[in-house]
Amino acid sequence: LASAACIAFANKDIKRLTEVVFSCANDPYYKLAAEGLRASACIVRRARPNTNDAVVDKEGCSALASGSLDCAILRLSQQDEDQEVKDASVKLLGDVLTHLGDSLKPSQQKEALALLLERMQAESTKLVATRNAAKVAR
Repeated sequence: LASAACIAFANKDIKRLTEVVFSCANDPYYKLAAEGLRASACIVRRARPNTNDAVVDKEGCSALASGSLDCAILRLSQQDEDQEVKDASVKLLGDVLTHLGDSLKPSQQKEALALLLERMQAESTKLVATRNAAKVAR
């Protein structure tokens, strides 16, 4: 009963929830942005916890994957970003590619993978990027 209520809540309010989370992820205050990115990563992981299962709601997953990817790319493209925000962005990027990568357009997949590779070469994000690349490869 509880899980059925959770699923009903998720399907009903996921759009409003993601709008608020994406808004937090784009906030100029770095602590709020990092929490928004982490919350977005949690939503992505819960949208499709088992990557072997087929995507049920293709349109919803595609919108979630694209929105999450946009948040991560926006934060990673800024030069003077806080380390906590960089790490959360790379983790979100890895989660999107792992759990919802097949919901992305091929051009988005290519851009995300290229950005992950770029972050593997940067000294400050090498460790978190390598961990997430290993997760994507599984």
